Amino acid sequence: MKRISDNKFILLSALLCAGFFALLWGTGAVLSPQAFSPLNLLLLFLGAFLAILVAVFLFRQRFNRHLYRLAYADLLTGLANTNYFEEEGDRRRRAAAPHRLCVVSTDISHFSTVNDSYGRQMGDDIILRVSKALQEAFGEETLLARVKADHFLLLLPFSSEEETRAALLRFGAQNSDYSAASHHIKLRFNFGVSEIGDSQVPFTAFIDAAEIARREARIRPEPVLFFSGELEEQLRRNREMEDQMEQALADGEFVAYYQPKFNMATGEICGAEALVRWQRGPSHLYYPDQFIPLFERNGFITEVDFCVLDQTCALLRRRLDGGLPVFPISVNQSRLHLQEEGYLQRLTEMVKRHRVPPNLIELELTETAFNGLERLDELAKQLKKIGFLLSLDDFGSGYSSLSLLGGFPLDTIKLDRTFMDRALSSSRSQTIVQKVVELAHEMGILVICEGVELPEQARFLLQIGCQHAQGYLYARPIPADAFEALCRQNAPVAPAADR
Repeated sequence: MKRISDNKFILLSALLCAGFFALLWGTGAVLSPQAFSPLNLLLLFLGAFLAILVAVFLFRQRFNRHLYRLAYADLLTGLANTNYFEEEGDRRRRAAAPHRLCVVSTDISHFSTVNDSYGRQMGDDIILRVSKALQEAFGEETLLARVKADHFLLLLPFSSEEETRAALLRFGAQNSDYSAASHHIKLRFNFGVSEIGDSQVPFTAFIDAAEIARREARIRPEPVLFFSGELEEQLRRNREMEDQMEQALADGEFVAYYQPKFNMATGEICGAEALVRWQRGPSHLYYPDQFIPLFERNGFITEVDFCVLDQTCALLRRRLDGGLPVFPISVNQSRLHLQEEGYLQRLTEMVKRHRVPPNLIELELTETAFNGLERLDELAKQLKKIGFLLSLDDFGSGYSSLSLLGGFPLDTIKLDRTFMDRALSSSRSQTIVQKVVELAHEMGILVICEGVELPEQARFLLQIGCQHAQGYLYARPIPADAFEALCRQNAPVAPAADR
């Protein structure tokens, strides 16, 4: 779809008119005494009329081509636009065998910040480079369209998911660096892929499917995502949960469950972690992995976490009022909490309302919560000054866990369960776990190992001096009434080493 020069049509019209009069001049018709005879006048009139017709025809042709470009071409890149992609894609789909083509939708993460930070000219230059790179990578014959901004559509041959994924990942890796003048920008491409199957399904349905997969790929670590029935069902459930979540919160459907923490040497409960379940009616229970990732993306996780904290404070208040033993209970706090204005005030107001000592609340953070939060050190100092305990969850699952030990006022670290999975089969992993436990103890930090499910895991932990654990070997997460009943039994669980 090449650009067409408007000047060519004007020049051609002028040449035709000039050629006609040159013909008359050459035959002497213009200078002869009979130049204004009726016959010559008629010929002149017909010639002029013919020239006008040709000019009008050429102008209409030029105008139609201009309309065609507006209707079917992208003016910045010269590529096809969505209209052309839909029509030509449908034609190619019908000419091809089923499951031999796929629609790919791609865009660049956070592209809008490029325009905001560096200006529209640089943004346009990136788009032009990407469009050229797509043509070079997938061939001139590939149907390629620009939808808008950094958003492109492709119609590619399809043989297998593995080959398509490899080709797209290769393109993303080869074109991830953009440099211009003194600027260097890292580009992350997201790809949604829809395999074209049933020929009775409208072609636009496959475009829509690829778009859905692309949008989902933007929030996942894997940049290439294939549309599937499972993905469609998951997204349907997500929409349903988002429609229901606020009313569910108002109706008290988010319920705190408590998983006890045990001193493995004595078998006694030494704490608990508050976890959330979504109770949809008497028989439908959502587990955290079914809704927490969604709520973390849409921001509703902050409301759910405060709901769990509220129930935890109420539980502790009941036990304090009844003269029953109490111990710290950890509650999860997402990264979004730490970014919220007014977080500290809301937190302190809640414990004051329940009259719960802050040192009975342990705020549990994951390593990702520390990334890029410059004000976290100051916030941590304020939390510690009020009296809250601070815990680092999933210790060892990332790359900066050890640096956090020295740079953050932690009270507790929870060893990630993957440590336990490796420790039983690897002597090097056992050494790592032992040294981490020793280092934490030297710094006055309590160590709890989560995910303990086997007696041999518990025995190993006791051997290296780690006495505290949380896991199915001792107790699963249970509702508040069952947790209080377990606490009332006042009968220590037999240490794992004695079983």
